[in-house]
Amino acid sequence: MSVVPIGHASLTQADINVLTTEGNGYVSDGICGACCVVELEDSEPLIALTDPEDEYLCCAIGKMSGWYYVLDADWNVTEKSKFLGDILEALPAALAEAHPPAAQCLA
Repeated sequence: MSVVPIGHASLTQADINVLTTEGNGYVSDGICGACCVVELEDSEPLIALTDPEDEYLCCAIGKMSGWYYVLDADWNVTEKSKFLGDILEALPAALAEAHPPAAQCLA
């Protein structure tokens, strides 16, 4: 028996539009410095949100194997869900807990 996943394995253009609209709202409110789409080496897109001074990554949002996830500045998964709405609800906490990456703190 094989299992066929429902939905898309990675971010779709519709996902990207929703996430960048949400992220740009945080930029307009001064919570973030930038919201942009970043393409990984394997061509998978991520949505990156930076600190208000636009100096470091606060968090990134992506999708892999049908799961949406939020990554912190150290690339640790802080939230994971099958539903985009859950990720949107988790973003304020992810941004509030944002810190410079550990590598930057050591420099």
